[in-house]
Amino acid sequence: MDKLWQGALADMKTLDGLYYQTEDLWGEFYKRFFVPAALQTRPNFHSATAPSLVDQAVAAHLPLSPQFKRFPLGDGDAHEKAAGRLETGLQAVYYDAMVKANNLPVIQNGKQIQMYNHTWLGTLLDLDSLVRPVKKEGEGQEDFERREHQWEMTHMVWNPLTLYVPAPGEVLADPQETVPGVAIRRRKMKAYDVRNEIAMRELRPSSADRYLSGNRVNEDPYADIEVEEWWSAWWYILRRTGGEVLFSERNRWGIQPWIQRFGSNAITPTGESFDPKWWVRQSFLWKEQDTIRSIDQALVSHHT
Repeated sequence: MDKLWQGALADMKTLDGLYYQTEDLWGEFYKRFFVPAALQTRPNFHSATAPSLVDQAVAAHLPLSPQFKRFPLGDGDAHEKAAGRLETGLQAVYYDAMVKANNLPVIQNGKQIQMYNHTWLGTLLDLDSLVRPVKKEGEGQEDFERREHQWEMTHMVWNPLTLYVPAPGEVLADPQETVPGVAIRRRKMKAYDVRNEIAMRELRPSSADRYLSGNRVNEDPYADIEVEEWWSAWWYILRRTGGEVLFSERNRWGIQPWIQRFGSNAITPTGESFDPKWWVRQSFLWKEQDTIRSIDQALVSHHT
């Protein structure tokens, strides 16, 4: 999977340099004309052109909240009203999940489409928030009290959905499947969270559909552990990145929660095999990058 996405992620990183204004503006110029290091003194100035183009395009054209449409299953007022109730309920649940996210997911999706011509959305189920939190092994008292306070404030208006937009490369899957059969999410978890995930499964009755490695997580409770979550509609697996499987079990959600989307204008060049990098290179920002660099370089040259 890494090899398949390697070119696309490299291109996304190039575009990050433009949007976050961290790119070495003169690096290619110095390399092409063999400029000695002592003379590589031009300011690395970045105008606001790249982020402004992306942000304005999203702000001007993207609706705050997508709308749901349920077609009636039959003719008559009863079917119309049933479809209307479902639309209203879905809209309320989705909007609540959206505004509770750290950043509005629909805006993040819009920015990623403008920048990379590709985006992910995770619809995660929060099935544990109806139960009062229990202190985890190794968890600090202050962190536990924070979780308990959050539960006190939210459990009466519990929403089972959590919406999350990952950064490029955080979730990988077959790029030609909108809802992949298998998706791999890479992230960091605190050691005490990993221990808790394992401990919860040790307390459940043994099952042929569950595997526990039996190996303990011995790191400092607040150490970051790099893990991979492997998701399908049938299985959920947690493993150390590049290492052992910590546990696997039947996916009790019954869904593979990650969905991806490329822009609708994505095509593969004539004579080339499919590679997601070709689709990334049809993003708005990729097409504008040479113009943006020329503007910034011209401004630097004019003032130096």
